[in-house]
Amino acid sequence: VGLNLADFSKNSFGYVFPDPFDSNGLRSFVIWKIHYGKHSGHFWIATMDGLEEMILTADARPAGIYRLPARFIHHAGSKQNPMPCNNIWDVYEDEAGRVWIASNCGLTIYQPTSKTYENYRFDATDPASLSAKAVKCICRDSKNRMWFGTEGGGVNLFLEKEKKFEHFRQKDGLPSDVIWGILEDNSGCLWISTSLGLSKFDPEKKKFKTYGYTEGFQSDIFNRGAYYKDADGNMYFGGSNGLNIFNPSDIKDHPKKPK
Repeated sequence: VGLNLADFSKNSFGYVFPDPFDSNGLRSFVIWKIHYGKHSGHFWIATMDGLEEMILTADARPAGIYRLPARFIHHAGSKQNPMPCNNIWDVYEDEAGRVWIASNCGLTIYQPTSKTYENYRFDATDPASLSAKAVKCICRDSKNRMWFGTEGGGVNLFLEKEKKFEHFRQKDGLPSDVIWGILEDNSGCLWISTSLGLSKFDPEKKKFKTYGYTEGFQSDIFNRGAYYKDADGNMYFGGSNGLNIFNPSDIKDHPKKPK
């Protein structure tokens, strides 16, 4: 419920509760993702009721429990804001300051400088559009390519110059078209959690290798939002039967299939 901050260096905790009477306050009780934008210095918060832009207003951190000194700018669908819907799953701010927003209705790119919104949606008549209505996760790789996991349409690569999407689905080697998370390892491969296994994808060779319960993972079922990569390259994926922690460099495949 709401937003909480733990400052372990000072053994203090902060919180923000939604307040419908505060125009600069948090709007939603349900938060899906928190992303710190290095370009803006703001926190972008994906919620069930739109996107929140959180700006810290004071550096003082008193001891104990305190109300977080912050104000919020609310981004949600309205006449002034053409965002297609308000259930936001993921958000990412790139080096240019653009904010990429994944929602139940597709993909939105927000330009803070011009305060404009560019929307991309699923179109059954356009094979180069998004491959599904809902976009669940965002990954920017080391080559500055933007990858999107969808619910039912596999993985989409955004071809920015053409304003089109390249699709990777079950027919291409994914275990499922329901994607919950995407992380890039230190060798440039993508690890993709799905509803039916964890898949390693080589973007250059465009080949998939899938792992699951039989390879020692907690199960074949992974969960939405349960993925993280730390500074040492270790990856964390949560699923229906617990949590897996591993370093991709430690996973070695057998070169030959057994008889």
